[in-house]
Amino acid sequence: MIKTWGTDFSVIDPTLFAGNYGGGIKLNGLYGRFGGRFDVRMWRTEEIKNNGGANLFEASVGVTYTLGSH
Repeated sequence: MIKTWGTDFSVIDPTLFAGNYGGGIKLNGLYGRFGGRFDVRMWRTEEIKNNGGANLFEASVGVTYTLGSH
């Protein structure tokens, strides 16, 4: 689900088709059971009231912890 806000998105129909693509890297065991991850995604929606679609960029970084045995 995508939550939008701001004046430019005041007429978005909640039934619009949206999709995303991207990828990332996950590194386990960098320091014992701790690791890290990095992910980049692009989100797109279909056309909004003849004004084009929304194109959103997302990048995230995180810390991972491995449960159980490695």
